Amino acid sequence: MKNPLVSIITNTLNRSDLIHRCIESIQKQTYQNYEHIIADGSDNEETKKVVLSYKDPKIKYVHVPSGGPVIQTRTAFEMSGGDY
Repeated sequence: MKNPLVSIITNTLNRSDLIHRCIESIQKQTYQNYEHIIADGSDNEETKKVVLSYKDPKIKYVHVPSGGPVIQTRTAFEMSGGDY
């Protein structure tokens, strides 16, 4: 496999003020065959607004309002299509 798809999962909770740093850091990497799944457990819409403002087809957003980080990770993993 020359350029396998890499799935990156980010769990977040009420961090609309910082999620941009994570997104931009990933976007600046040299390896570009990735999908970035952001699993948001926030109790508001602010993080979603920030994430969707990027209009990047590599970013997938999912709201996981209950269950904590384990459920967030499981949900994101089930959405992932990467080889790694």
